[in-house]
Amino acid sequence: MSAMSLFHGVRTNRRYVILVAALSIMFSVLAMPGHAADAAVAPGFEDVVVADVNGPTDLDWTPDGRILVTSKNGQLWIIENGSVVSTPAIDLSPAMCTNGERALGSVAVHPNFDVNNYVYLYYTFNKNGTCNESEIDGPVNRLSRFELVGNTIDPSSETVLFDTSPLYRDHHNAGDIIFAPDGFLYVTVGDGGARSLDRPQDPGYLLGKVVRLTGDGGIPPGNPYTGAGSARCNIDGVPPAGSDPGTSCQEVFANGLRNPFRFALDPNSATPRFYINDVGQSAYEEISELTTGGTDFG
Repeated sequence: MSAMSLFHGVRTNRRYVILVAALSIMFSVLAMPGHAADAAVAPGFEDVVVADVNGPTDLDWTPDGRILVTSKNGQLWIIENGSVVSTPAIDLSPAMCTNGERALGSVAVHPNFDVNNYVYLYYTFNKNGTCNESEIDGPVNRLSRFELVGNTIDPSSETVLFDTSPLYRDHHNAGDIIFAPDGFLYVTVGDGGARSLDRPQDPGYLLGKVVRLTGDGGIPPGNPYTGAGSARCNIDGVPPAGSDPGTSCQEVFANGLRNPFRFALDPNSATPRFYINDVGQSAYEEISELTTGGTDFG
């Protein structure tokens, strides 16, 4: 088991990129008959080994061409001029749970990064002092905004945009982050292995959802659960989601997902159109199309 490498593919139109963070793990399967050692690369793409990063989970680019890479154990690495900067921009591991699938799972750069230096990270936060599996006092998945100055993030620059409710299992975290052309931030949230199987469809929880926020963490106009009986959920200082039956989370944009680990934005659609990769169990996977707030994927 060796050679954990980071690969990327870039569309001809730089604004829209296909990002793949992968472990290149050498198994004996590579020698099996019929295995294609060098898969064909589509026109307009390159398949290039950029750098070695331990346990990469996601990546994004700053406008000046640096690559930000999240690693499972909590470090945000920067690749600059073809080399990995020796010290991570930030190391969140002391505040995290990384057992099972828990991780620093995703990174996104603000569209106006040149002005504000904002980057966004989704990670499993040890909020209650234990990494055990518990819907009462387990860890949470957290989305935070940070400021990247040079190649360093000061931990005190963190602004928490949301926490999920405690996670029952150590899997189904999801956590992809995309800024759409409407200027809003879309985030996929897994169901956390919820013992209560209705939570992904219950708008009173952030688990099993697509969340939509402004870049400052506000609620955009048009979010489906903003009227009477709604509230901000899982932010310190307000009642947590699920504490008042019937209360809906204003952050929720779509419901009914299991583990939407990654999703992709259609660059040719006039309004935001997403394809959600919802991880299945042993029989099948699911790709869901999202264009309208309030969609329930069941």
